[in-house]
Amino acid sequence: MQWSYLGDEVVINGYEKTVGYRSYLCNKIYNNPLVKYEVTVKADGSAYPAQDFNAALYDGFKPDSVAVDLATNFVAWRTANSTLSIPPNTTTVTYHSDCSTNYGAPCTTSNNDYPNRPEPAYYFVYQGTQANRLGDSSSEDHGLNSSLSSNWRKIVVGSNSGPGSADERKNFANWYSYYRTRILSMKTAVGRAFRDMGSQFRVGFSTIGYSGVNSNNAGF
Repeated sequence: MQWSYLGDEVVINGYEKTVGYRSYLCNKIYNNPLVKYEVTVKADGSAYPAQDFNAALYDGFKPDSVAVDLATNFVAWRTANSTLSIPPNTTTVTYHSDCSTNYGAPCTTSNNDYPNRPEPAYYFVYQGTQANRLGDSSSEDHGLNSSLSSNWRKIVVGSNSGPGSADERKNFANWYSYYRTRILSMKTAVGRAFRDMGSQFRVGFSTIGYSGVNSNNAGF
C-alpha cells in the first residue's frame, strides 16, 4: 500500500526506469492534470489543509512530515538509495520508501535509465500513436522509453502549465501529499466517503499482518 505506482506491473515491467512511471497513462496513480485533487477531511468533518507547492508534506496526514519544495526537489519516487532519499525517521513518524521491486528490493536506476533526480515537479503528456499499447510492456509500448522522445511532452508544473493555461501548482501539491501513494489515496478516499456518516458509527483500519489493538502500531 505504500507504493507510488499502480498496479504491480508498473515495476515488474521496469517503468520506474522510464518515462512511463511519470504518466498516469502507464502508472495509474501518478498525477493526472485533468483530475481535481480534493483534500480529505478529518474525523470531525473539517478539511485537511490544501498543500503549499513550495512546502508540500511527504505525508499529508502527518503534520510533522518532511516538507518538500516541489518547485525544486520533486522526485517521482524515493528509496533509501535514491536522491533525494526517503526522509529520516523521527520520534513519532516512520517513513517508507515508495517504490520497490516485486522481490522487495528498493527501486534503482542506472545511467541508461530515465533520471530520477530532484527537479521541478513534472508529468508527461503522450503525443505518440500507440496509446492503446501504453502499459502493456510490448515492443510497441512507448511507456518504456528511457529517454524523452517525440512520443512525449514533458510538462513542468507552474503558474500556467495546466489545462487551459491554468495554475496547477496547488492541485499537484494536493496530489503529492494526499494521493501520491496507494495508502494516501485510500485514506483520502475513505475520509471523503465517510464524511457524511453520523457519529453513531466508528470506523477503523487494521492491516492483515497485525492482530493487536495498539493505536501506536502502524498496522492499526
